[in-house]
Amino acid sequence: MISQAIYQRPYLESSVFIALIKGEVINTIDRGQVAQHILDDASAGRWPVFTSTFTLAEVVKGRGRPLLTPAEEKTIADFFKHEYFKLIILDREVAELARKLARSHGLRPPDAVHLASAVKAKADELLTWDQNDFPVNTTIEGVAIRLPYWSGQMKMV
Repeated sequence: MISQAIYQRPYLESSVFIALIKGEVINTIDRGQVAQHILDDASAGRWPVFTSTFTLAEVVKGRGRPLLTPAEEKTIADFFKHEYFKLIILDREVAELARKLARSHGLRPPDAVHLASAVKAKADELLTWDQNDFPVNTTIEGVAIRLPYWSGQMKMV
C-alpha cells in the first residue's frame, strides 16, 4: 500500500544539515535537496524543525568528512537564525536521558544526545542520514527514527 507519511514535529540530526550544505548525492538520492524541501516547508509554516544546541557545534564536520569551508560555516550559522528552528538546550535533563539511552540502546554519546533532545522536544520523528549509528526504522521513547524524506514524496508502507 502506498501512503504519504507526514511528520508534524521533525527533529533533524546533524547529518541532515551537513548533507544540505555539502549538496550530498549518495546512491542517486539527493540528500541536500530532501533537506532543502523539509526546510522550505518549515519556512512556509508547515511545521517547526527541532534540533539540539549540540548540533550548532557538531555540524562543523561530519565523521570522515573535511571541515566546512568558511562560506559553508556562515551558511549553516545563518540557517539556525530562522524562527522555525526550535533549539533544544543540552541541559542536565537531556544529558541524563542521553546517558540512559546510550546505555540501553548502544548509542554513541553524541547520537544519544540527539535522541534525548528529540524526546524532550516531543518530536514525532528523528531524521538522520547516519544509519550506521542510529537504529533507523525503529521507535524509541515515542520517537520514530527515519532516514530523511520530504512529505511530498510517496512512501511505500
